[in-house]
Amino acid sequence: MVAFDIDGTLLPRGVMTLDAKTKEALDELNKKGIYTVISTGRIVTFIQDEIMKKIDSDYYVTINGSVVTDKDLNVIKTYPLKEEGFKEIIDAALDLDIAIGLKYPKEIAVYNRYDYYMSIYDRYHNLPPLIYDYSKTRDYHLTHGLPTGAFIIAEEEKIPAFKERIKSVTVADAYKGAAECYDKDISKAEALAFVANRLGFTMENVMAFGDSQNDIDMLKAAKVGVAMGNATEATKAIADYVTDDCDKYGIPKALRHFGLIDR
Repeated sequence: MVAFDIDGTLLPRGVMTLDAKTKEALDELNKKGIYTVISTGRIVTFIQDEIMKKIDSDYYVTINGSVVTDKDLNVIKTYPLKEEGFKEIIDAALDLDIAIGLKYPKEIAVYNRYDYYMSIYDRYHNLPPLIYDYSKTRDYHLTHGLPTGAFIIAEEEKIPAFKERIKSVTVADAYKGAAECYDKDISKAEALAFVANRLGFTMENVMAFGDSQNDIDMLKAAKVGVAMGNATEATKAIADYVTDDCDKYGIPKALRHFGLIDR
């Protein structure tokens, strides 16, 4: 099984089109009977149309491992935030006036600074209308249960203070002024192990590609962890192999290096 992060791995951030060589490489994996899994911080309904249409993914690991869906987008496993962690991130975000969106399997409920949140999170205006403004009532969780994660956006100088407040939740940098929040007991690695077990094997049979902090656990857990050339230095440091940048055919080059594809 080969697992791929999306932003910064399959696609450069902000790019919507999958290059032909990467598409051909993934098609070859499929023809050889190698399972493909998309493993992303995104909600499954927010994955780029290009990825959904052109990659025959057998499973989707989303929200940093907090939700697993099958290829037909049926939710088969969720790992919600615990009450303690949920309260921590909400209290810190409100005290510091940070925009926060609560991630559910297929939608987001924003609890603070909705307009600011949308101006950054959906800056390209290409996400579906599944980001709801609950900044006045903040009661979505009362009817839908605890979220499976959260995404915070703020002026960059506020992020360290937010991190300092959080003790029971993982806070992973996404980009400047933004971070993912998810349960400390959960990661992309945990969810991929669940998928591997469901398919009848272990992480010893898994290769994973990533570029960011939230990919580190899955790269370490996989038999072969591949960091993109454009990855963070911390991600490169733990990888078994560093390939080229995602916009320089890093994925097909690595798959060819390890003999998973022929061309």
